[in-house]
Amino acid sequence: MQAELAARFGVTLHAFADDNQLHLSCKTNGANLSLAALERCVTAISHWMSANRLENSTWRKRNGYGREAEVTWTDSPRQH
Repeated sequence: MQAELAARFGVTLHAFADDNQLHLSCKTNGANLSLAALERCVTAISHWMSANRLENSTWRKRNGYGREAEVTWTDSPRQH
């Protein structure tokens, strides 16, 4: 369900045993819109997890035992 929810925002979800990764591709001039979509996606998944009584420690702020979210920007060469 989380992958389907992420897809509604144009985001790809990769789920591992103890880690979820959200991936989004964009052009440089669309970074602000993509970041906003990613934030909406994280909020929607967070609400879904809470509604289903699932632990949401991955996206909560670091508080000594939780993990913080990480955003990594990568660039690839233009393909002609």
